[in-house]
Amino acid sequence: MSYGAGTTRFATEVCHPNVSTIGEINLDILGTKWTPDYDVAAVLKSLHALLPNPDLTRPANLDATLQFRKNPGFCLL
Repeated sequence: MSYGAGTTRFATEVCHPNVSTIGEINLDILGTKWTPDYDVAAVLKSLHALLPNPDLTRPANLDATLQFRKNPGFCLL
């Protein structure tokens, strides 16, 4: 039996290039690099690293990405 990454998303609106307008998070370990070895702590650690350092090659929110490119401090947590 193989387990997937499950669902990880923000319940409230977050202005971030890698978080969609409906809270979906574009993070590699939640998608293509998922392995059942990851636990909640690994997901939270990766999310903690992503929030101040967005991956602009994998945007989930185009408006936030464009604003971030103009002003890198724009709407980051």
